[in-house]
Amino acid sequence: MASLSDEGFEDSKSSLLSNVQYINFAQAQKKIQQNKHLEKQRKRGKDILEMIKLDHCNFTLIEMIPVSYDVFIRSFGNLNSKQISTQTGDDSGCEEVQTEIIETIDKWTQYPIRFSKINCDNSNYLQLYKQEYAGTNCVNSDIQQTMDLSYDKFHKQLFSATQLILNLVYESQSNFSERILSNSSEIPFSNGYIQFNTESSPFLRSKPITFACYCFGNKLLTVHGEKASQEGNMDKDFINNSIACIWNILNCEEPERILKVPGILSCCFTCQTNHLVIGGLEDGTLSIWSLTDSNKNVNTVQDIVYEQPNYTTEVHKGHTSRIVSILQLELKEEDIFSVNTDAAAKSQVCSLDEIGTLIVWVIIKKCKSSQNLLYWNQISVVQSKKMCLNQSHPELVNLLCTDMIVNFLDTHHILISTNYGYIIHCLSTTPKARPKKYYSGIPSQVNCLTGCPFSSQYFLAGHDNGTITLYSSTLQKTLIALSNKNENVHSGVECIQWCSDKPCLFYVKDSSNTIHVWDLKISDLLPIYSVPFKEKITVMKLSKSQLKESETSYMILATDNGSIHLHTLTKDADFNADAYKLDIKNFFNYVNRL
Repeated sequence: MASLSDEGFEDSKSSLLSNVQYINFAQAQKKIQQNKHLEKQRKRGKDILEMIKLDHCNFTLIEMIPVSYDVFIRSFGNLNSKQISTQTGDDSGCEEVQTEIIETIDKWTQYPIRFSKINCDNSNYLQLYKQEYAGTNCVNSDIQQTMDLSYDKFHKQLFSATQLILNLVYESQSNFSERILSNSSEIPFSNGYIQFNTESSPFLRSKPITFACYCFGNKLLTVHGEKASQEGNMDKDFINNSIACIWNILNCEEPERILKVPGILSCCFTCQTNHLVIGGLEDGTLSIWSLTDSNKNVNTVQDIVYEQPNYTTEVHKGHTSRIVSILQLELKEEDIFSVNTDAAAKSQVCSLDEIGTLIVWVIIKKCKSSQNLLYWNQISVVQSKKMCLNQSHPELVNLLCTDMIVNFLDTHHILISTNYGYIIHCLSTTPKARPKKYYSGIPSQVNCLTGCPFSSQYFLAGHDNGTITLYSSTLQKTLIALSNKNENVHSGVECIQWCSDKPCLFYVKDSSNTIHVWDLKISDLLPIYSVPFKEKITVMKLSKSQLKESETSYMILATDNGSIHLHTLTKDADFNADAYKLDIKNFFNYVNRL
């Protein structure tokens, strides 16, 4: 029994020892030492921070100029609308006012007068006729419902028919080909010429020709500059101011239409939807004439009928200096928009002034069904985009622009010549143009540009030192620089034209009043012809491509004394479409070797 009790004691003792938890005094001592060390570090850091004072520095990472109200509305608002605020927010439409109702009456005026198409049996017919005959009256609600100020379709059709009959009469009586052959020319690249009669008209006599371009069909547009002298008893302002004339090539005796506006420098003809003439003036404004309007804004000075512009932009609202060039741009489907129910975008042009401001305009043609719409309010222009080359190229100080061309395949690519010798590349849709500038390494002003008529990749530039440079739109530097090796003193290039039916041929007019004819198929060292002229040539313009064998290319030569000559260019006897394709192939082989 005693042994059993001893064994039980030992068992209970072993179970108690198994439940005892041992304390690690070494680990606890180590933790106490670490806490003391951390406490010393905190105290030292606190003492150091009390001795150190930090300065505060604030700076701006990005700062954006607030968007103007007009830009915001043009981007996110409705077109041709403006946001306004009112004093009341009640939409009930009934508000008490403190003042009495102001009685108003509407007055209308129209010049020239235009008659409405209404039924003669209408009781108000005679009263309406008297009002329209007077050209001004008040609006009567009963009569207003019957008024229709749209164009008279019969009058418009009659006007178009008369133009067609006149062309047929001119073709039958002009003997155009015989007249050209009868006036033989000593110029080696001309088969003959006809001269426009500008001496018989006192308002055209001795006026310098500053611009010329081909319109549609047989139409030609010329700009006659200002003249200081006064002749005869005619209105002095009409003689001295600049005018634009539209000629029919088959009738060179007198212009068909005379467009008058002071200070016109350059013109552009748009034929995409409407035949419009857009002129750029010295004060930076644009003037627009409509050639399809039978009811013209006409005035008469001693039996000479001239037309004033249908629309003119406001002064200093667009350009602030003289406009050097105006060109038409392609209006794509996504760019066509409706300003309101009575208007739509019809055409798009860009204008450039001499200080480097490029503006893209959208021409708006309002519908003729609009009530009380006067003829001078049927056309307007709206700024679509405005670019300042001085801001995009700040390294070009005192920048002056001289000429502008567009790519004939994609007119949104714009090339601008400058006085620094650079040719600036712009896009009317986006500022990201590649390359931004073309430079030949010649520090001479670029006076003129011309694009290749059969390839959108190449263009020519004429410099003030007489050098002609050939560029590719994909390369920043020039492909080749041409100059007349026979000339000791090089004259500045004033005008350059690329022949449309001979790819390797182009014409250059320099400041010495000499026309040089270059043919890269023969030589790139010397021109094949150099023809000096006695009269000062101010305009040299080639017609567009004529690939049919029966058709001929023309050149307009105008002088500072007002004479205008239309030359027919010589053509090879074996010229055909196959020869034209072979010349194009030869040209590409030539530029690929450069």
